Amino acid sequence: MNAFRIAGCSALVVAGAVRAASGDLDATFGDYGRVRVELPGGEYGRREPLALQPDGKIIVARTDPEGGINVARLNVDGTADAGFGTNGVAHFDFGEGRPASVRSVAVGSGGEIVVAGAVRAGPVGQRDMAVARLNPDGLLDAGFGASGRVAVDVSAGSDDYANDLVVQADGGILLAGGSAKVSDVYDIAFVRLAGSGILDPAFGSGGRVVLATPVTSAIARLLRQPDGKFVACGDEGDSARKLLVVRITASGDRDPTFGSNGVATPFDSTWSFASAACALRPDGRIVVVGTGDALVPGDGNGVVVAQLTADGAADKSFDADGIAEPTFGCAYACDGLDPGWFAETATDVLILEDGGLLVTGAGLWWELGVARLSPDGSPDTRFGQSASRLVDVGRDDHYASVTGTAAARLNNGGFLVVAGEPQQITVVRIAADGGPGASLLGLASDGYTQEGRSPVTVWVRRTGSGQGAVSVDYATADGTAMAPADFVATRGTLTWSDGDMSPKPINVPVVDDSIAESAEYFQVKLSNSRGAGLATTTASVTIDAPDHDVIAFLDSTVRIPDDSGTVVLTVHRIESTDRVVSVHYETVSVKGSQARYTRTSGTLYWAAGDDAPKTIAVPIRANPRNAASTSFLVKLSNASGGADLAGSGVVTVYIDSSMTGSNSGGGGGAFGPGLIAMLALLYRRTSSAGVTRLQRD
Repeated sequence: MNAFRIAGCSALVVAGAVRAASGDLDATFGDYGRVRVELPGGEYGRREPLALQPDGKIIVARTDPEGGINVARLNVDGTADAGFGTNGVAHFDFGEGRPASVRSVAVGSGGEIVVAGAVRAGPVGQRDMAVARLNPDGLLDAGFGASGRVAVDVSAGSDDYANDLVVQADGGILLAGGSAKVSDVYDIAFVRLAGSGILDPAFGSGGRVVLATPVTSAIARLLRQPDGKFVACGDEGDSARKLLVVRITASGDRDPTFGSNGVATPFDSTWSFASAACALRPDGRIVVVGTGDALVPGDGNGVVVAQLTADGAADKSFDADGIAEPTFGCAYACDGLDPGWFAETATDVLILEDGGLLVTGAGLWWELGVARLSPDGSPDTRFGQSASRLVDVGRDDHYASVTGTAAARLNNGGFLVVAGEPQQITVVRIAADGGPGASLLGLASDGYTQEGRSPVTVWVRRTGSGQGAVSVDYATADGTAMAPADFVATRGTLTWSDGDMSPKPINVPVVDDSIAESAEYFQVKLSNSRGAGLATTTASVTIDAPDHDVIAFLDSTVRIPDDSGTVVLTVHRIESTDRVVSVHYETVSVKGSQARYTRTSGTLYWAAGDDAPKTIAVPIRANPRNAASTSFLVKLSNASGGADLAGSGVVTVYIDSSMTGSNSGGGGGAFGPGLIAMLALLYRRTSSAGVTRLQRD
């Protein structure tokens, strides 16, 4: 079982705290508005599984690296709920050799907790829809299926998954997801289970409904209307994804009053739209959020918010054409960015009491992004002039890398937002208007310089609230580079006045000792913040000698669709000299990724004076079974000819099943490649027997 640890969970009392403006962090929650939960998992561009109990307790669910499922419950103040599972987390699996994944969690009227996703059913890539039900104490419910778990085979030999669920008043469970035969497109699939876990014969054909589509379709979110009908939002398409919304009756029939026989694609020819979540207005209109753009050459992907009428048409009263493109803004190194690089992504949306919208997702530098829109889709400037907020969820020497989010409205008028990262989630509470607000201060990136180029600058940025004056101390620390021989030891204090959100520089003089030596590094550390919490507190600064070559990846991460065929990575030679240099490269597998790419290794060579970039091509294998997203590494080593590697010399390649319609697995957004390093200044279980499987003959 994976460790479950909560950081920053003690309530914070802020003496003389400023009152929060709309969108500020709630200073009374955890560590300046944040609670970190060390729980691996998460998928890029997807909504994080989140549910709130009526008593305000917080439930999150994630897939662990071994293919089990973790469900965690936090108290209202963010502390672990000791009465749930073991130290606040319930862990279970679907049996040996049957790895599972979780995509959604919900709470029933009796306090039961239901999770849904997929579980391996046979050959690699063949899955069933997976459902598990837990009692309020976190133990599997023995009255549901076999020992609390059910696997559903939508059709014989098919690959199936559930992306969302609704628990109904009678205890029944409706699942929404996809189903496909080998090499076929994924159709939309719904399954209804009775409260005991058996298929409901009154729904569709024996409890199943499959809506055939000409191209692969994926459902991201399932909602129940007050009249008992169900709305499912997602997308379709083999390359450019298109918004898709489906409405069915309580018995599983297509609703003929919606779209074209129950299916609406109102922006089919004008927008690329990878859906992640949706919400229902009281009058039946539907709001969908995701990542996409107008089909205009050179226009970059970003946040898209669409509104449909109750009958499935584009709502032209919403931002003129039915689609708004808000932005989360930029809190560091924003000047001169090409708009085509903007790759923000939205993964959840809330409809507010006044009809406005709260949209959450990942910002340009993979921080948590929150934007607020007016009912007509225009920016709501109560969230500041930009109508948005960024929250740096980094920590220590770990920069933010938000994969997905989920949001919920709190009874006190504030918001709860979960920001998922590969190894943790951060629960963020946004204060109700007028509550005590909180700021966060953190280092923006690592640094790089050469001897003779002094000083080197590292930036500190402020996110969260701009209310009140805040400050933080900083100091350098020796690494392989040491003061005073290599740099001048530097310390001081940075101060922000009330309303000041501008990044502040830390300038460190670098010593030119004229000695030929390898690249070295030192650190810059933040401490003793006043009036603000701390995000990333440690940055590494590389000093390279001017007579040395530097070989580097300029990107630390690259994300590609799983049908891309090949990923091409570029290696740069910086400050080239009159020498022949080379570097070895090789791919390195991460658990479970070996089958998704072809192992590749070799050596790159540069002639004397040659500073042309070199490329590494790694073949990506087809994914006909719609396996989950995965990743592998490409590593540089053994630089020769006096060359040095900048940073770790490693790039992580994410093979993202949500970035293509043909192999999607369901409604995720897409990030642009390499954004997290683009402006980094060039560098830097318990096994349980028995699972009920409901299959087709």
